Amino acid sequence: MDTVNICTRPAPHICTVNGPCNGWPQSVVKPFPPTPYKVVTLIINEDGSQTFLKTDSADCFLELGEVVTGRASHVLPATFWKRQAFRLFRILGDAGRIAQWTRGWRGPWLVDTAPTAGVVLEGRWMNRQDAIAAEVEFLNEWLTERKIS
Repeated sequence: MDTVNICTRPAPHICTVNGPCNGWPQSVVKPFPPTPYKVVTLIINEDGSQTFLKTDSADCFLELGEVVTGRASHVLPATFWKRQAFRLFRILGDAGRIAQWTRGWRGPWLVDTAPTAGVVLEGRWMNRQDAIAAEVEFLNEWLTERKIS
């Protein structure tokens, strides 16, 4: 069985199959659970490597070989002090009870794409899941436009 390197952070990430590492991967060999997302944007690069946004619906690509991931963006509280507390709590990790508790905070939330596109998305979302959905939509469009131009 091939080793698959994926990041265990819950937010969507940019994954590169058989390409350069742009994150801090952790080795696991476990498929993702089913998801409501139905669209995966897949970019096949000239060298044959593939780039896609890792969401739960992209688990089919784990069978293609080594997968390395990197953070694509951050979904953060929009309020300055709440954002600082969120970052402080997340130093403890993205898994566990504290991380789960922070995901349930009331908004507004913002999407910061600094690791990839370098912009903060316009708009504030009261529900974190709505912010994540906007993040996924933006990153899929950004990946496609970046590879075409």
